Amino acid sequence: MFKGVKNDNEKRADDGGGENKRFATQESDGLLLYNGRLNGQHDFLALAVVSGQVRLALNLGSNVTVTATTNVEGGVNNGRWTSVTVEYHARLATLYVGDNCDPEVVINFKDKLGPYACAVRVEIDLPEYCSNMLNNCNRLLDVTGPLQVGGLPVLPNSDQLSNIFSRDSSDISFVGCISDLHVEHEMFDLDAAIAEHLTTPGCAAKKERCLSSPCKLGGTCVEGWNTYLCECPERTGGKDCSQTIEPSRQLSGDGYLSYNEFPQQTIRYPWILGVTFRTRQPQGVLMQVLLDTGDVTIELSNGHVTFKYRSSQLTLGGVKVDNGQWHNLQVRWDSQTSLQMFLDYGVYVRRFNMSTSVSGKTIDFVYVGASKIDNLPIGNFFTGCVKDIVVGGSQQSSLMDPFEFRAVEGCQGSDVCSPNPCGGGRCQDDWNHHSCHCPPGTTGPECLGICTHYNPCQNWAECRRPSLPEQATYSCDCGSRQSGRYCEHQSPFTCANGYWGKPICGPCNCDVEKGFQEMCDKNTGECSCKSLHYLPPESDTCLPCNCYELGSVNLTCHATTGQCHCHEGVIGRRCDQCDNIYAAVMMAKRKVNETSFEQVITCVVSYDDCPRNHAGGIWWDEIAFGLEAEQDCPIGAVGNATRRCTEEKSWLEPDLFQCTTEDFIYFEPQISNFEAGRISPFSANSVVSDLQNVSYTASLIYGGDILLVYRLTKVLLEYEMRQEGLRMISQQYRDFVQKLLVVLSNVTDEQYVDYWQEVGRLTGGATHLMNMFEAYIGKVVQSLPTAKSGTFEAVSDDMVLGSDWLDLTNFTGATIPKYNNNVKKGSIDKEVSAFIPPQLFSAVPSAAPAVEGAVEGEQIYFGYVVYRDFGKHVSMRTDSSIRRSKRSMTVNSPILSLVMSEHGPVSVPVRLHFRLRLPNNRTNLQCVRWRPSLNEKSGEWTASDCTVDATECKVSSESDRCEEYYVTCACKHLSTYAVIIDIADGTTFLPPLVDMEVVTYILMALSILLLLLSFFILFTFKRLQCNWNSIRINIIFTIFIVDLAHAIGINRTSPELFCRLVAISLHYFYMACFAWLFVEVMHIYRMMTEKQTINYGAMKFYYLLGYVIPGIVVGLAVGLYTNAYGNESFCWLSTSDGFIWSFAGPVAFAVMITIAMFVFAARASCADKIPVNDVGLMRSGLLTAMLLLFLMSTTWVMGLTSVNYRSTAVHYLHGVFTCITACFIFLVYIVLSKKVRWCIKRFYYRMKGKKLEFDENLTRSNSVAHSRSALAYRHDSPSTEGMSSVARGVTNIGISTTSTTSRSSNKSSLAKGGKYLQSTSSSASAGISGKEHHVPYGCFESPFKEKGKDDPNHDGKGGSSDSESDGGSLDRHSMELASSHSSDDEDEFDLNPNWANQVPKSKAVELAIEQLEKMKKEKEQSRLGNNNTFEEPAVNELADHPSSPELRHHAHPQHQHIHPTPVPNPPDVTLPAIQQSGLGMVTPVRRDSLPHHYHTPHSPSTSPAMAPSHPTPASTVQVLTHNGSISSDSESSETTV
Repeated sequence: MFKGVKNDNEKRADDGGGENKRFATQESDGLLLYNGRLNGQHDFLALAVVSGQVRLALNLGSNVTVTATTNVEGGVNNGRWTSVTVEYHARLATLYVGDNCDPEVVINFKDKLGPYACAVRVEIDLPEYCSNMLNNCNRLLDVTGPLQVGGLPVLPNSDQLSNIFSRDSSDISFVGCISDLHVEHEMFDLDAAIAEHLTTPGCAAKKERCLSSPCKLGGTCVEGWNTYLCECPERTGGKDCSQTIEPSRQLSGDGYLSYNEFPQQTIRYPWILGVTFRTRQPQGVLMQVLLDTGDVTIELSNGHVTFKYRSSQLTLGGVKVDNGQWHNLQVRWDSQTSLQMFLDYGVYVRRFNMSTSVSGKTIDFVYVGASKIDNLPIGNFFTGCVKDIVVGGSQQSSLMDPFEFRAVEGCQGSDVCSPNPCGGGRCQDDWNHHSCHCPPGTTGPECLGICTHYNPCQNWAECRRPSLPEQATYSCDCGSRQSGRYCEHQSPFTCANGYWGKPICGPCNCDVEKGFQEMCDKNTGECSCKSLHYLPPESDTCLPCNCYELGSVNLTCHATTGQCHCHEGVIGRRCDQCDNIYAAVMMAKRKVNETSFEQVITCVVSYDDCPRNHAGGIWWDEIAFGLEAEQDCPIGAVGNATRRCTEEKSWLEPDLFQCTTEDFIYFEPQISNFEAGRISPFSANSVVSDLQNVSYTASLIYGGDILLVYRLTKVLLEYEMRQEGLRMISQQYRDFVQKLLVVLSNVTDEQYVDYWQEVGRLTGGATHLMNMFEAYIGKVVQSLPTAKSGTFEAVSDDMVLGSDWLDLTNFTGATIPKYNNNVKKGSIDKEVSAFIPPQLFSAVPSAAPAVEGAVEGEQIYFGYVVYRDFGKHVSMRTDSSIRRSKRSMTVNSPILSLVMSEHGPVSVPVRLHFRLRLPNNRTNLQCVRWRPSLNEKSGEWTASDCTVDATECKVSSESDRCEEYYVTCACKHLSTYAVIIDIADGTTFLPPLVDMEVVTYILMALSILLLLLSFFILFTFKRLQCNWNSIRINIIFTIFIVDLAHAIGINRTSPELFCRLVAISLHYFYMACFAWLFVEVMHIYRMMTEKQTINYGAMKFYYLLGYVIPGIVVGLAVGLYTNAYGNESFCWLSTSDGFIWSFAGPVAFAVMITIAMFVFAARASCADKIPVNDVGLMRSGLLTAMLLLFLMSTTWVMGLTSVNYRSTAVHYLHGVFTCITACFIFLVYIVLSKKVRWCIKRFYYRMKGKKLEFDENLTRSNSVAHSRSALAYRHDSPSTEGMSSVARGVTNIGISTTSTTSRSSNKSSLAKGGKYLQSTSSSASAGISGKEHHVPYGCFESPFKEKGKDDPNHDGKGGSSDSESDGGSLDRHSMELASSHSSDDEDEFDLNPNWANQVPKSKAVELAIEQLEKMKKEKEQSRLGNNNTFEEPAVNELADHPSSPELRHHAHPQHQHIHPTPVPNPPDVTLPAIQQSGLGMVTPVRRDSLPHHYHTPHSPSTSPAMAPSHPTPASTVQVLTHNGSISSDSESSETTV
C-alpha cells in the first residue's frame, strides 16, 4: 500500500526498452514513478495519474518536456487493478493501459475505434541544429538517476513536474497500491528500496471480501475499495441486500416523487439524507428538502454528486456516478460543524467542515428527481431510477408512499442490444448502454476483423487471423529480414530498377502514360516526370513543357510551375508572349557596332495588324485590325475556334465555345436519339454511366461539352417527369441520379462560368436546369408513397438531391436534411439546412400512407436539392424587392430547393441556415427566394417574404477574420432559396471581436454619460441661461443622440424599420450637429460686431439653421431613396452608393462655411474697438468651436469608415474620438467655465445649508454692468490712485438713459420710504467707481449680474433678438435700478419682481433720497420766506450753483432737464434740483465725455492692504445726472450726503 515514496538508487543507462507495472487507486492525481535527477537540469521520465488518466512525461535535459496522455473510458481511478506499459526507442515513446490494449491498432486507427484511446505515442523532436552530428545536442534519454516510485521527496528544485500536474508538484504523492514493476522485462523488488516513506506491504484495500458471501436475498457480490458491494434484486436494499424496501421508480426527465410525511419533522443531529440511484445523465436533482427557511439540495453536476445548502456547496470529487450503475449516497450531518458524504456504502468517503446549521428547522416537503425554487415551476428533472429514500435521524428513516408524477415502477432500460450492434461479437446490456465483447482477432465498436480492416502489421508483413482456439489474437507473419511483434524492424536492402522499398521491395507503379518515368525513388517510391515535363501542384499527371523554340533559351522548364527560360524581353510560361500586346516574338538584328550586327530574338511591334500569338492552345497567325480569325480547335477537340483582332486591344480572348472534346462528341448521336424520343431506361442509364467516366478523365472542358451535358440532362429529366412508378429510370436504377449529378458537378466548376452563361443565353442553361430539378424532385416526392425505393440521397461534389419523410405524430418541428431514415451520414447539413415549423402542417387534412419499413403514423414527404458552385451559373435577374447598387450581384451560399408533398399555409416562416461560400464578402447581404417564369427557362430572385433573421461569425484563432459565417433566413414560401451579395473586389468584413466590442461600448457609455451630465448642468441652472448657452445645449443634445443611436442601433439590422430609423437619425442629427457648430461661430461673430445685445431673446433664426434646414435635406433624401438607409450589414449609409453624397455634401458645405465664418470672427476679434468687455472669452469660444468641429468631423469620418470597411483599427479610433469629444465638451463647457463652477459650488453650499458669502464668489469684487447702447460709457478711477473707490469710501450714483438693463433682487428695491425716483428714460444702469473689473459678455458675465428672456426690461423677448439686432430699446418707458449684488438666500433671480411687495434695503440710496427731501423742504421754506417765490432751476443751472463747486465744475453742456412722467409700474420718483449749498455730493468723472484735463477730487481713504482688516464704510455719495436716469450701489452700510 502506497501513500508516499520508495527510492531505488540502482543506476541504469537506457535508450531502448520499456517499463510496465500494475496499480490500483481511487485518487484522480498521483505520481506513479519518476526516473531522473531532481535538479531540474537533467533528463527524466515520469509516469503519473492526472485527472483520472495516465500521463507520460519525457525530457532530454532541455527546457522542453513532451507529454502523452491516454483516454480510457471511465478513467483509471476506479479502484481496480490497471496495468500500464511504457516503450521507448530512439526518441519515440509509446504508452498503453490495460492488458488487452493493442497499441498499434489503437494508435494507427483511433479514428475508427471511437472516442477513447488506451494507447498513445509521442516523439521528441530535436532542434534543426541537431541534424549536424558535430553539434553538441541532447539526443539520448539518460535515466541513470534514481527511480522514485509513488512520489518525490521535498526538494528545492522539485518543481520540474509543474507542467505535468495542475497543482503544486510537492503534493503529488500516490495513494493506492502498486505491484509488478518491470524495467527492461525484469521485475523490481519493491521491498529492496533504499528508502521509503508511508508505505506498507500488501494491498489491504483490495482484499477479497466476497469470499464470505456477504450479500443476502440473492444479491451479487462485487469487490470494492476497502469493502464489498452488493448488486441487490428489486425490492431489496441495504449494504448486504438484507432490507426490504419499496420498488424502484424510473424517471424520464419530466417526473418526480414528493413526500410530505416524515419520521422526524424537526431536524436533530445526526441527520441523514440517503438515496439509491442509477443514471446515464450528468445533470439533474436527486433530492430537495424544503425547510421552513431555505432548502437542502443534492444534485448531479457534470457527473459528480453536489450538496448545496445556503452558501455551502460541497462536491464529491474524484468519482463520477453517471455510469449507469446503482449507487447508494448517504449524507450524514453529524453536528453543526461536521458533514460526511458516503458513496456506495463507504467505497468513497469525504468529510467536510460546515459553517451553517439545520438543527431545529422543520421539514416542509421533499422532492426526489426534481426541485422547486420559490414560485417557479418544478424543474431540474432527473433522468434515471431512484429507490431507498432516507430522510431522518437514522438509516431506517425511510420515506414511504410518495406522490408520483410521471414515474414508472421498476427500472427497465432500453433494449440496446437488439439488433446486435457488435457485429460478430457479443453485446452486453449495461442499462441504456452496451459494450461489445469481441472474439479473438476482432476489435472496435463493431468487432471487425483486425487483419481485414486494420492490419497493424508493418513492412508488408502478412496479418493472420487466429485459427486455433488457444490463439488469443492475430499474428504478423514476418519475412526473413523482418522482426518484431508487428514486423516493424527490418534489415537494410537495395531494390532493383523499377522497384523500391526497405527491406521489402515493391514495384514503382509509375504511370508512364501520365508522363512519369518508369523508375522511382528507391527510398520513398516517389515517381518523377519525364524529361521536358513538369508536375503542377496537386496534380497526378505530368504535363509537357511545350516551350516555344523561338522565344525560349532551351526546351526545359521549371519542375512545378512549367515556366520556360525566356529570352530577354519575352514573357509567358511558354516564352511565346510579349508585354506589348502589339508585339510578337521574332528574330531581329541588333547593332553591335557601326559595322556589324547580330541576330537576336526579341519582341517586335507591329503597327498594322495583330501579331502572331498563342492563346487557348492555338497559334493565331497575324491578321489585320477589325477582322476575326478562325482556327481549328486545340488538339483533342473538334470544331472551330474564333478570335477577333481590334485596334484598341489587339487580340481579344479566343472563343472556344464551338469546340467539343473528342470524348464528348461520341455521345452526340445518342443524345440526338433521346431528343427524338428513342429512349429507354437501360439506354439512358448506360449513356449516363459512360459520360460519368468521360467527365472524370477529361482534362479540358469546352463550351460544346457543356452544351451536350445540358441537352442530356434536360431530355432525361423531361423523360423522368413523364413516367410513373417503376417506369422511371431512378426506380429501376438506384444510382442513376447519383451518376447524373456527378456528370453535372464535373462541368460546373467556376472556371466554366463563361461557357454556362453562353449556354444560358442560347437555351436557358443552368437556370432552366434548376427549375427542372425542382419540378423533378416534386415528382419524386409525389411518387414516394407508392414507390418501392423509399427515401434516398444522391451526393456529388456540387449537387445533392434527396427525399425523406416526416412523422407528424406529436410533431414539434424538424431540421432537414435529416439522416435518421437514410443510412448515409450527413453530407450537407453543415452547409445548409431548413427548420420546418409544426404550424406548416396544421391545416393538412390527412397524411399519406407510410412507406415500407417506416414507423406507423401520419407522414409527410419532402424533397430537396442543394447546389454549391452551380449558383454561379444561375441567372441573377431580380425584382424590385431586391436592394441593388451599381455593383453586380452573385450567390454567396448554397442554393436550396425545398418541396413538400402537402402542407398548409406558411403562417410561420421556414428558417433556413446557410453557410456563406465566401465568409468575408457580405456586402449588401440579402435572403432571397427563386420565382421561376412561366416557360421555366428563366426566372428572378425576389426578397419578398424573406428576411435575414440572424447571423453568426466563427472567427479563426490565427486572425480576426471570419473563418465561417452563417446566415439564418426566414421565408414564408416553399421555394428555392439562397443568399446573394454584391460583388465587391477586395471587400472584407471583419467580425466584431469581443475585446473590440467591450472597449467600444465602454467608451460610448462614458461619452453618453458625460454628455448627459453636461446637458443637465447647462440646462438646469437658470443663471446660465442665454442664447450662447442654448446653442451649446443644442450641440450637446445632437451629439448625445448621435452617440446613443450609434451605440444601440448601428448593428441591429433587424427589424428593417428600426434599422432605417437608426440610419435616418444618424443622418439628421449629424447634420444638425454641424449646423449648430456653424450657428455658434456665427453667434460669436455677431456679438463682436453688433452694438445691440443679441445674447438674449428669440432664436427662431438659429433653430431654422440648426434643425429645420437639416430636416429638409434629410426629408428629401428619405423621400427619394428610402432603401439606401440601412442594409444587411449595418444601419447607416453605404459609401459604395452615390447616395452617400446626400450626407457628405451638406456636411462638407457646413464645415466649409463654418471655417469661413471662423475667419471673419477671428478678424473681428482683432479690431481696435469691439463692443464687448472680454475679447479673450470670445476668442476662446471660437477656438473651442473649431476644435469641436475637428473632433466631430473626425468622428463622423471614422464612424462611416468603421461600419463600411470593418477595419478593427478604425473601430477603435471611432470609439476613442467619440470619447475624446465628450470629454472635451465636459472639460471646456463645465470644468473650465468659472460661472458653471460657481453655480455648482453655490448649489452644493445650499445643499449643505450654508451661504456663499459675497467675498467667496467668483469675482471677489463688485462687477460693473456695461451698457452696449450708443450712450453707454465707462468710468474709471484715476490710475494714479491705485485703489478702488470702495476702498476710498466713495460711492457713485450715476444716471443714464442706456438701453442696458439689470435686475434687482429681493434685497434691492426702488421703494425708499414710499418715495420714488422718477425718470422718463427707458432703463437704468448702475456702476461702482474704482478699478474696472472686465467681466464676460452676456450670460458668461459674473454670476451676480444676470439677464433672462423673462426680464421685464426685455419685453418678454430680450433686449434684442438675434433676428432684430439692429433695433434699440431707447423708446421704452420703463426703468429699472440695476444691482450688482444678488441674494444668496434665493435660488435664482426673480425674472418678474413684484414691485409692490419689495422692501427697501439699499441704505445709500435711502439716505440720498432723505437728504434730497430734506434739502427740498429747506429750499421751499427759504423760498416762502423770501417773498414766497420759487423757481425750479434747470439741471444745467447746477454749473452756476454757488454752494457746489464740484457740480458746477462737472456740469455737462448737453445735460437737459427731463420733465417727470409718471409710470405706474414700477413707480418712479422725481429728482428735483439741488438747492442746498451745503450738499456734499460729488459727480464722478466721465472719461469718455469729459476733457482729459478734468480731475475729480477724492477724499482720503485707507490703503487696499488694510481694507480686509479694517473695512471703511462709504462716506460719500457721488451723483451724476445724465438725461434723468439714476444708478446706485445696492449695498452700502453708511453714506454721507
